[in-house]
Amino acid sequence: MSRLPTVAVSLILQFKRPEYMHGARASQWHLWRAPFYRFQRERLQQATLKRLEVTLAGRAVVRYAAPAFHTLGQLEAAQVSGSVISQSGHVAPSALAGHSVWTYKAGGTHGKRNPDGAAARFELLNSIFVSVQSKDDQAIDSYPGDIARVSTVVDHMRDLGSAAVVREPELRRRLVQWDAQLRRADVPEIVIRPLLHFAAVQSTLARIGATWWLLDANEWRPNT
Repeated sequence: MSRLPTVAVSLILQFKRPEYMHGARASQWHLWRAPFYRFQRERLQQATLKRLEVTLAGRAVVRYAAPAFHTLGQLEAAQVSGSVISQSGHVAPSALAGHSVWTYKAGGTHGKRNPDGAAARFELLNSIFVSVQSKDDQAIDSYPGDIARVSTVVDHMRDLGSAAVVREPELRRRLVQWDAQLRRADVPEIVIRPLLHFAAVQSTLARIGATWWLLDANEWRPNT
């Protein structure tokens, strides 16, 4: 895509490297009674991702992403085919609230959280954004799942930037400093606001190692 999105939506993924568990002595074995995968969430990641999921409801999709293969050969094959993400399962941070471990057998089915064993969807990427039909260049007929409304890039970045600084006093302090530096450098006001919003989002996500895509909902297709 060579231009900015006409209908902006964000995809925020926190990639997790799972453990392959097998044998009756493995923790959480009782949830599956068969070999399974698991990953553990980290406190800072969970707090940040869940906050973004709730605050940006309808404007962004926020997920943990984890693959369902464990051998080097499987990983290399997925990398060569460019299908690591599409072969991964995706689970919302809200599904892990109060739980430290997520277990699963494959993406596109369901997983179970520990300790209560409750099941929740473990989506493939192409089921998060289902096919949508464009009425015209700036209108979408319908949106699936998390995408309740759409926005221009400027509005979208403002919403993301505002969400990124919630409960982040140090980041807000740095943004004030950057704002002053940009103004002293005579950077136009029309540039400063979007730039600071972008910096807020990137800083927050970089701190937890999450990845962010700004997508055009009219054009996005699951091809990775």
